Amino acid sequence: MTGLIEGFLGKRSDGKKSRTPAAWDRWQSITGFILACFILCHMVFTSTILLGKDAFNAVVGFAEAKFLFGEATWWITNVIAAVIFVVFV
Repeated sequence: MTGLIEGFLGKRSDGKKSRTPAAWDRWQSITGFILACFILCHMVFTSTILLGKDAFNAVVGFAEAKFLFGEATWWITNVIAAVIFVVFV
């Protein structure tokens, strides 16, 4: 019952204000920042197709860590997408 009171009034049963709304606001700010970074990177990466096939393939190779392994590693982008999916769902 005290959880309902805390959620409704924003105060604990002993009259002190709860820190839960501040914690939720912090998490919302963090995930919003991650989402904004993702959207910005997505727009920049997909817009490189306008610069030509070679530029687009260079960006894709960079995203797949071709410079580290010498070949494209598709699983890196899948892991990043899975992490983003878990954070926002």
